[in-house]
Amino acid sequence: MGVYLKYRHSSGSSDPLLFWLLALPFGVGLVAEAHFSYSWRLADLKGFRYDPDTQEARWEEDGTIRVFRIDLRQPVPTASLDGDAIRILRAGKHTLTRLQYENGMPEDTLLRIGQGTFLPGEFPDLPSAQAIAAKELVKDRSALLYIVSGANILDTLMDRAQQRRLQRQSGRRHAVVSTIVVCVIAACISIFALQLPTLLAHVVFAGCMTLIYVVLLRLFGTRNYDALIIMAIIFVMLTFLSTTIRK
Repeated sequence: MGVYLKYRHSSGSSDPLLFWLLALPFGVGLVAEAHFSYSWRLADLKGFRYDPDTQEARWEEDGTIRVFRIDLRQPVPTASLDGDAIRILRAGKHTLTRLQYENGMPEDTLLRIGQGTFLPGEFPDLPSAQAIAAKELVKDRSALLYIVSGANILDTLMDRAQQRRLQRQSGRRHAVVSTIVVCVIAACISIFALQLPTLLAHVVFAGCMTLIYVVLLRLFGTRNYDALIIMAIIFVMLTFLSTTIRK
């Protein structure tokens, strides 16, 4: 689409109405997001509820409450898997894990330790490691603890309510900082690339771009960079076509 608009510009047949073509992919994305939200609304009308703490899903079907529950924990009574001692890892920055299913059974794997640290000592079995990890969690409710044997994660201990609070705080920080960045970039594009004629035009442009970003944050959430990627694409296209827009 960008190539086509550039071609129309270079051939002298550009039309400002062509810029509505830029809205098509975003329109498709918004429709898809609305469809996704509507599907969850239908599930809500059926009484669907999911509790991540208990790994339990409930819904109403033919007047009966259906319950589906899965236990992702894998108790390991022996001292180790593949000959590795049982240890407790406090997750840190860049600690990376992976949950996958093998023959219908969950397998949780430690991929990267990152800045995580192991607590002192090794443990003969899983219950003794769980007892020490539980005491550590009482001392620091924000801790995320993995009981591991080699690369295999045997259990995960955390204060789920505290983790949700930390995630919300992180999401708010991301939203505030990224919104300020988007507003500043939009103002720079308005002043230096588009060269709009009046201060009011700059303010309106930056405000509209910021509002679009806030709407995208509401749609995609603050735990990913989808909204920022979309805004980056918009800004690149606006900069790329700034000469045509000024005309």
